[in-house]
Amino acid sequence: MFYATDIHENKLKRKILEGINAIPLKDRYKAAMELIEEINRRLRNGEVLIRTKQDQEKELIKKRQVTVKKALKLALETKKELINPDRLYKKKNSYIFYKSIVNQFIKWLEYEQIQNTPLIHFNSHLAKLYAKTLDQDPNKSNYTFNHHRATLINMFNVLKREEYIEKNPFENIPSKKKKPSKVYPYTSDMMAEIMQFMNQKYPEMIFPVKFIYYTLMRPSEMMHLRIRDIGLYHPDQIYLDGSYSKNGQSRHVQIHDDLRAEFERMNLKKYPDDFFIFSDNFKPGRKFRSPGYMGSQFRRRVRDPECLFCWCVKGGYSDPSRAYQQS
Repeated sequence: MFYATDIHENKLKRKILEGINAIPLKDRYKAAMELIEEINRRLRNGEVLIRTKQDQEKELIKKRQVTVKKALKLALETKKELINPDRLYKKKNSYIFYKSIVNQFIKWLEYEQIQNTPLIHFNSHLAKLYAKTLDQDPNKSNYTFNHHRATLINMFNVLKREEYIEKNPFENIPSKKKKPSKVYPYTSDMMAEIMQFMNQKYPEMIFPVKFIYYTLMRPSEMMHLRIRDIGLYHPDQIYLDGSYSKNGQSRHVQIHDDLRAEFERMNLKKYPDDFFIFSDNFKPGRKFRSPGYMGSQFRRRVRDPECLFCWCVKGGYSDPSRAYQQS
């Protein structure tokens, strides 16, 4: 929270910086002390910090002459400043996601040769034109379209709060309905065959696959777990710290009896508490493996032509039983 001069009423008003509660208290205190020191330094040098209404209006006019491309870069930087990547794993990933979508939008601006258009001239008509381009892209699903739309609304809202614009050009772009899709579960016979195949050829994958099945954790969460997180606060629960959980909140996950049997099979108790549960080859170790390691190892095995599951995926069947019947 901070106070700033309202240019319309020419008086101090309380404002709240977006996401401020996500920044640790000590970092906020440090930033505040640095700001106070900077203000005192400028006052000692005889600088006049009180802006007149005319000064504020000139600054506003200057802001609104910023190009679309530069404004989006500023919006991204604003987002980045609110993120502490050492504490908030999810927030760091969110910034990377924002940056990717913004960069795609900037490429379109450059293709249309309007990247240097003043921000105030980027209107809803141009926003609809970009939305139409996304809609006509065969490589972008409705789900992807909605992600692009939501991110750009978010970025332009940042610029609106900073008074670069008065209206968000993307706010009236409607989201698209997700196309319904059918999910076909594997039959018991198929599951038995897959497990037999894994036991014979890829036994190291059984533990991580079962762990995901019984905990419903994401690879981005489970790869951060250490031995000490099992039963840390309760013997029947796994502790998941908020610094790497998807929603940024710490939580406890119940240990299923079958998963406990896996823990005993892996003899996890013999490892030091600070070992990661899933390190090299999905065995406990000191080395941290990124969430992408899980995906890369899984994809490497998916390419195995002997794997029934892989055959279903490669054959393009939405119903795996069809592939199973033809195998």
